[in-house]
Amino acid sequence: MRSRTQHDYVRQVRAFAASLRRSPDEATAEDVAASRFTSASTVWRVHHQRLCIGVAVRSSM
Repeated sequence: MRSRTQHDYVRQVRAFAASLRRSPDEATAEDVAASRFTSASTVWRVHHQRLCIGVAVRSSM
């Protein structure tokens, strides 16, 4: 595994464990599904905000 890939993997596992407030080894299938849903929602929200900001900037020019 490349060092950057490994770094990103460890960062994601650490964030997952923090959201669970327990070891990732104790995660259930429901925990993983909820985490994936939250991550996807966050990605969509950020993407949507960037689109709205881009439209506002272009329309003010």
